[in-house]
Amino acid sequence: MTEELQQIAAHRKLRLVVDTNLFISSLLSPRGSERALIEACFAGKFELLYCEHLLQEIEDVISRAKFRKRFTVEEGLSLIDAIILVGTEVPDRAEQKLPRICDDPDDNFLFALYEDGNGDLLVSGDKKVLKAAASALWITSADGKMAATLLEDRKAWGSELLRGDSESGWEAIEAAGNRAIFNAANFLFEVVEGIKSKKFDRELLAQAVVPGTATAWLEDFESAQSLLMNRAFGTHPIIISPEIVAIKLIPDLGDSYVALRPTAPIENTVFLTLERCPDLLDNKGNDALGLDGWRAHSIGPRFLQPNEVRPPTDAVRKKAVQSLRGSQN
Repeated sequence: MTEELQQIAAHRKLRLVVDTNLFISSLLSPRGSERALIEACFAGKFELLYCEHLLQEIEDVISRAKFRKRFTVEEGLSLIDAIILVGTEVPDRAEQKLPRICDDPDDNFLFALYEDGNGDLLVSGDKKVLKAAASALWITSADGKMAATLLEDRKAWGSELLRGDSESGWEAIEAAGNRAIFNAANFLFEVVEGIKSKKFDRELLAQAVVPGTATAWLEDFESAQSLLMNRAFGTHPIIISPEIVAIKLIPDLGDSYVALRPTAPIENTVFLTLERCPDLLDNKGNDALGLDGWRAHSIGPRFLQPNEVRPPTDAVRKKAVQSLRGSQN
């Protein structure tokens, strides 16, 4: 997953780079999800990017004797003809100019094809390719099964949504270096839920929020709790300043999704503003809660701007920090 998912104009088709293994799978399993995706490309639903290197690789694979009981060479060549007929050719990049990001150097051409063709999604069944794509923040990738969810009808939310899973979402967060931000958001969710169930005392909320804001949170606790309930969050925080971010909280869709186009406006969306608080770090720069100083500031229909946040020099905030340090000792 990329740090910022490709945002493309609403009138343009998604540009797909499809690995050789997906094309072969479509020949082996005529009713599989890979075949459905390839047929959608041939039908013009997506723009299929290809290069001469990819065609040569497909031709080499379809010629292998082990596949003769599953499909003929002629069927494989017809597949190549279809790719050329409907696809968009991207010139091969010189070997010495290929990106060196995949454990298998023979697959590096896929990333050049994606970059040079301004791809929106790289689809592969190769774990090494997907691993390399996950580590490259400029690439959005999926396996065949996940990519095939683009064919599902979800017009209310937008059509270009990949159904993923929570693990892939956390991988995207980790790759972008945002783990501490989302851990802080999760900590707030857990504390609020714990207070609601009477598992935690209300005083614990002060540990989860920006110093000096706990009183406001507690005064409006029922409202804050209702805004947090049954929510899912987007995996890419909105950067407001180096120390302030916001996370979009939408009604829980029941699944994890990756948006490849801007989605349709989602009603009842709220924003959780978080602040990184250097005043909560010790002399070595460590956070007692392991959150790198990130704490929830507020929740509402909009996110806050820097001038709406108390500076660390504020008297109320300094007193709150001293109180927190005392409770942790």
